[in-house]
Amino acid sequence: MLLVVSLVASAHADGRVIDATTQIQKLEAALEYEQALVLADRTIALGLANPTELAKLEMLAGRLAAGLDHADAAQAHFTRALAIDPTLALEAGTSPKLQTPFEAARATNPALEVKFDRGAGAVTAIVARDPLALVAGVGVRRQGQEEWLVARGHDYAISREVPLAEVEVIDDHGNQLVVAPDPSLVAGPRRTADMVRILVPIPPPFHRRWTTWTVTTGVLLAGAGLCAWRYGVAQDAWNRENDGLHDYSRLHALEGRGQRWAIAADVGFGLAAIAGVTAAVLSSTRPSEPAVGVAVTGTGAAVVGRF
Repeated sequence: MLLVVSLVASAHADGRVIDATTQIQKLEAALEYEQALVLADRTIALGLANPTELAKLEMLAGRLAAGLDHADAAQAHFTRALAIDPTLALEAGTSPKLQTPFEAARATNPALEVKFDRGAGAVTAIVARDPLALVAGVGVRRQGQEEWLVARGHDYAISREVPLAEVEVIDDHGNQLVVAPDPSLVAGPRRTADMVRILVPIPPPFHRRWTTWTVTTGVLLAGAGLCAWRYGVAQDAWNRENDGLHDYSRLHALEGRGQRWAIAADVGFGLAAIAGVTAAVLSSTRPSEPAVGVAVTGTGAAVVGRF
């Protein structure tokens, strides 16, 4: 099924981000950490930051959270900042209260890697690495226009070729994560074609990943194997005590225990088989193309997705 959806226009390098960042820094200097952190989170949620501004906001939020003894929140903010700009660092002599969550964030190697290519009439943004699943969509800016046209969460898009000034990759708020200026200069063969495709892969939901079902299959097999072993133990015990010298209630208890382990083993092996088939189906039907796109025409823009 094809679906066409209008795009949402957005602008970046907004003055509100710069003003808010300045205010956050003033509050931090005045030791108003809690108020500053709230403002930082709200500014990030506006979705108006470019990559440099977003990394700075996440670093500020990380410092503020650490100052409030929220180490986990601080590490999360630092991790997102380092995903955008792995070269970021704290000033020398920074308190261990900040240094510890920052180094923990750096140790996760969260760097986002996006490659841009042009070929066969398409400009393609390929997410090579996104361990934090930050990428939520793509946007384009046409030549001679200031506004960005943003699309999220659809499969792919094709449209007539139009001149583009920039291509962006955005997070779920709309903040820019990566920007490729002048896509016509992106490495790759330049050919005449009537299509422009701007594509970004989005990882499938957790329950639709073949790896999830593969792990589930392994866990179920291990559990079923344990139950089968316990059934064997109960059966051996029943055989040893079924000599006419032991109390019947003892044999009855062993028999009931063995039956319960046998049922659990059968159910476990059955569920493992279902999970295994699901993993095989999902693995064999993985899409070969990236999963998010935006179509731009000379008169407007739309998202075209196949569901």
